[in-house]
Amino acid sequence: MTTYTYKDLTRASGGLAMLAIDQREALRNMMQQAFGQKYVPDEVIREFKVNAARILSPYASAVLVDKQFCLDAIVEQKALAPNASLIVSGDLFIPGIPVDDVVNDPAIDANEVAKNGAKALKLLVLWRSDESKEDRLALVDEFVKKCKNAGLVSIIEPVVRPPRRHASFDKEQCILDAARELGTTNADIYKSEMPLGGKGNYKELVEATAKL
Repeated sequence: MTTYTYKDLTRASGGLAMLAIDQREALRNMMQQAFGQKYVPDEVIREFKVNAARILSPYASAVLVDKQFCLDAIVEQKALAPNASLIVSGDLFIPGIPVDDVVNDPAIDANEVAKNGAKALKLLVLWRSDESKEDRLALVDEFVKKCKNAGLVSIIEPVVRPPRRHASFDKEQCILDAARELGTTNADIYKSEMPLGGKGNYKELVEATAKL
């Protein structure tokens, strides 16, 4: 079994240039609004994703795709450039939109996606201050073990949400709290939300990122 590492997802310089085309029902919603249509069928979304992978992957160190719409088509059509490593979303959204909860997708066979050329899996983790820390850590632990057993890099993507049971929500503090909690896991890569939403002057953004 081949075991991949962080370096397998980077450019020769060591930097990451990762393209995410794993959006699912959110992408359908955006396309419906853009096209002025009530419903955009799966095949249109699939074609868009395959074309995006083919056109943009020469400029990327890695490309994140989803099983629901495009993984099989991208593999079959050899749509990725040789320089771009394949990352597969390992998360199942409940419901599709808006996403209210996330589990490890039982349809994703880590060994199978590794055979198809994937080098990493990614898991979205919804973080709410009033929900169980233990449940989140168990979710991530299950995911990391799944990746490790297949030799894949494990990437977690915590996204903070307002609590369900009270209105107080300090997003910037929650981003830090999520990092303190989930940064202690054995995941290989922590994909964080950008502090301050990426808005502010250079000094403010550097200071906020340094805290993170």
